[in-house]
Amino acid sequence: MSSYKLFPLFATFIFLISSTNYAAINPVYKECMQRGYDVNGDYCVFPDSSQCLIEKFNAGDCGQKWMTDDYCIPEGRYVWDEDRCCEGLVAYLPKDVAGQASCQPKTATFFKKIFSDSFAGIIVLILVLGVVLLFLKKKK
Repeated sequence: MSSYKLFPLFATFIFLISSTNYAAINPVYKECMQRGYDVNGDYCVFPDSSQCLIEKFNAGDCGQKWMTDDYCIPEGRYVWDEDRCCEGLVAYLPKDVAGQASCQPKTATFFKKIFSDSFAGIIVLILVLGVVLLFLKKKK
């Protein structure tokens, strides 16, 4: 297989690693969303389908049985309190990007950090392409 045929594969891989949409979320939703509950307009919706106004939930005026301290935020969910990510996860938001951090695996954030720095990303891409080309030459 020609090395030129592999380039689109590597370019797609780099694009998928580095492209993500980011948006800042109103912090009023913090308690509801970090605890894993759904938000429906101005309401926090709990697992039993009950709901209360987010402002009342935040103030402790309703939904008190759902306001537990023992929770962690799973992978992919938005996080405001960085120490709330579940074990093995870290809060991640690329540098120079405005938006809301989410809990991501530590290893994934390592690669995302490399590719968010364009110079480091180019160096890694060149190294990977060089290794592939060497492998293909040895195969012939």
